[in-house]
Amino acid sequence: MRENKSIKNSLTFVGTIILGLILRCALAPYTSDSCDVEVWYKLTSSLIYGAGIYELMYWSYPPISAYIFGFFTKIAALFFNPANFAIEIPELYPTYRITGGILKNTITSPIFNFSIKLPLIIADLLISYILYKFIYEITHNIKKAKCAFILFFLNPLVITVSSLHGAMEPIVTLFLVLMAFHLFKRNYFFTGIFWIFSILTKLLPIYFLPLMITLIILQEAIIPKPKKRLPYIIRNLFFLFFGVLVGFAAIFVPLCLYEGFSKFNLCLFKGRFATGINIGGFNLFFIIFLPQFKPFLDYARNNTPTLVKTCSGTMLFFLSYFATCQIRSSQTSFIKHLTLGFLYTLGTIYLFTPLVGPRFLYWIIPFLILYILLFNISFKKIFHLFSLLGVIYYFAVKGWSLFLPLATYTNLISVKSMSMLIQNFWYYPGLLNRYLREDFLLVSSSIGVIIIILIIILSIHDITTNNN
Repeated sequence: MRENKSIKNSLTFVGTIILGLILRCALAPYTSDSCDVEVWYKLTSSLIYGAGIYELMYWSYPPISAYIFGFFTKIAALFFNPANFAIEIPELYPTYRITGGILKNTITSPIFNFSIKLPLIIADLLISYILYKFIYEITHNIKKAKCAFILFFLNPLVITVSSLHGAMEPIVTLFLVLMAFHLFKRNYFFTGIFWIFSILTKLLPIYFLPLMITLIILQEAIIPKPKKRLPYIIRNLFFLFFGVLVGFAAIFVPLCLYEGFSKFNLCLFKGRFATGINIGGFNLFFIIFLPQFKPFLDYARNNTPTLVKTCSGTMLFFLSYFATCQIRSSQTSFIKHLTLGFLYTLGTIYLFTPLVGPRFLYWIIPFLILYILLFNISFKKIFHLFSLLGVIYYFAVKGWSLFLPLATYTNLISVKSMSMLIQNFWYYPGLLNRYLREDFLLVSSSIGVIIIILIIILSIHDITTNNN
């Protein structure tokens, strides 16, 4: 009887994996965020025809995701004509103007969409597996391990980010999860490699530096005499930064030899902030969705350097404060320090980064799952609400524009009809703001920020109470 139940559970688990893959493979070809994917298209087209990442000034991110997208689209170009990877739709010009550019008139093909989303789907699967392994190694509970896999792999926000939007967040998060896992296993060299890989995908993981140093110190707290701890801490930090150096050299040296530093610097640092930055989302700047605070957006665009420096300084202050709390609570279990440290760091990054769209919430989902299954199962309902808020925000910003490839490359709905759906949603009247989409943005981001603050408070409380 027990054997039959075990077989049934295994089949259910395998069925869940297959369901998640089918759902992703069905959505990936016929959906995209045309604003971002147009950039991916321009980048990968230039790579296919022999140009560098920064040569034609299309790319304003670090290079790793460009290498990954370029590799998969080059494979696709071996079997399909890259000239057919996208087409321009003149009928979308009016919608583009009306909506202020939330969509582009260049719509990428199903083959192209699937080729850039395939590495993201693979990242979804790998993160789910690492969570499974992580939970099992800590608890030796196969049910909890499978629950971790399912909670992530079937999460609606995870599927939206990787398989509808086609954002690079799964790649960053994969590196962060690998970084956490190798920290837990005391493999500091690989921790450093995956940390620098996350930074060379998006710059924000650089703020994990205080946490990394703190966790390495805490792992040697079991040695009773402080003088004997110091050599181990120094050795571990050496391996961490040696891994950082090796990972950086592996990515950056070939890039500089091929393209030089000047264009990289121009695209990534100067060009990205030259026109000012947007603000808002799941951070303290969500108040711009209130009518009386909207002029603050113009201030942010006109004072980008000041705003970025202020936000960075504030983040470092709060991260240093938490590091101090962790050192004082060295008797707390290391896995608790690790899980809460990642939650607190990501929560702080969210609150003080000027623009935090729903795709950024992808980063914290694996660590929320660890927290729920290891320490606080009652947080599960808030976790589901948090994921739902991200999906609502997505719809409020993009509406039906995510499904433009479906209208362009199938006969299920015409481009004209899809364009009308987008415009009707754009102008639909709201209750708190002029338009309904602004109400969705306000409600989802304000509740999301409350949850992020709650995560930060819980992290501090759980660390300082010294409960193992």
